[in-house]
Amino acid sequence: MATPNTNSKSNLSNDQRTALYQELLTVSTNGTLSREKMETVCKAFGVHSSTGWRIWKRGNDSKSTGACADVKSRKHLSGRKKIYTTDEIEKRIKAAPVHRRQTHRSLAAATGLSKWTIWNFIRQKWITPRTSWSKPKLKPEHKTQRMSFCSMHLSDVGQREFNDMFNVVHIDEKWFYLTKIRRRFYMWHDEAAPTRSLQSKSHITKVAGRSWRPP
Repeated sequence: MATPNTNSKSNLSNDQRTALYQELLTVSTNGTLSREKMETVCKAFGVHSSTGWRIWKRGNDSKSTGACADVKSRKHLSGRKKIYTTDEIEKRIKAAPVHRRQTHRSLAAATGLSKWTIWNFIRQKWITPRTSWSKPKLKPEHKTQRMSFCSMHLSDVGQREFNDMFNVVHIDEKWFYLTKIRRRFYMWHDEAAPTRSLQSKSHITKVAGRSWRPP
């Protein structure tokens, strides 16, 4: 069974590092320190003597330039430097066409950024997925056309019933819709989802490729 790591060490704050250096100055003799005094002071602060020697050396080196002793932590200065700033990434995201912001891969290709960068900014809430629903765009003439289409399929005799449409051929082909009722776009956190409108959600414009080749 896995056990927790009990050898973890805590980092000293800048105030603690300054206090450690001041204590070392107090116990030093003419700017020199013995190993015993260093170990005693470091034990009181709960750190290894190697940490104390590094702080002691950094403080003395910074004082040699005529400035105050600087023993602040440099941990935040480590690691790989950022290739792009947040402002540069924001400009690239907003400059990308909206139709290319629907997947991580297409957004990365449109902006020239890596998919990991895109996902990292989504995780940090800089980029947020927005859902765009199509809005109705009906006019009075559309309602008239629908009524006319329905009346075309009424029988002229009898009780005016709808015909059985046995004389209508339905072509079974693979059709592709030009758009969808619901689409998801990755937008910058201060951008709104694009507005899309359709005359009918049941009759979206669709296209089909030809299934035959000319001789």
